[in-house]
Amino acid sequence: MKICTITCHEVYNYGASLQAYALQTFCQNHNCEYEIIDYKPDYLSGHYNLWAISNDKFDKPIIRYAYLLAKLPGRLVRRVRKYKFDSFTANYLCITKDRYSSCKEIEMNCPHADMYIAGSDQIWNTIFPNGHDSSFYLNFVHNGARRISYAASFATDKIYNEADEFVSKQLKNFDAISVRESSGAGIIHQL
Repeated sequence: MKICTITCHEVYNYGASLQAYALQTFCQNHNCEYEIIDYKPDYLSGHYNLWAISNDKFDKPIIRYAYLLAKLPGRLVRRVRKYKFDSFTANYLCITKDRYSSCKEIEMNCPHADMYIAGSDQIWNTIFPNGHDSSFYLNFVHNGARRISYAASFATDKIYNEADEFVSKQLKNFDAISVRESSGAGIIHQL
């Protein structure tokens, strides 16, 4: 059986990396062919950009250079951390050969699998863009394969940004849903 997972596997924290590795190991130990879909939309790609301006008030001709200069030492130190996470990903995670940066890209070239898993991690947290991203709800699966979630997290006790209808519609396509927190189970029952 071939399984593909979509999760936040490359956001440079221990929890994200270890949950991806743990699910991969479990599936492989049960004789499944396994890949993590390399999904990296723009909103998850800005980490460790040396030249990023995170606040528009600093994006003015002279202020911009002072801001970047002040941020540079800390950003260079964090690059070491990034390198270590990238090394872990390259050495231990089975990632699809293609990287996808949008929902449309995955839909047009969806990796084949018998089952797709969404999760774990905070993939459905509607405070952040990933909670509004239909790819994290497996909307790209059109081949009749099973769709399940594993320990997916809303990370809150309610849905934010008026996304109730969106989330409810997306979850109706799942064959089975498992969430990480009891508050997530409450959200599912409400919807």
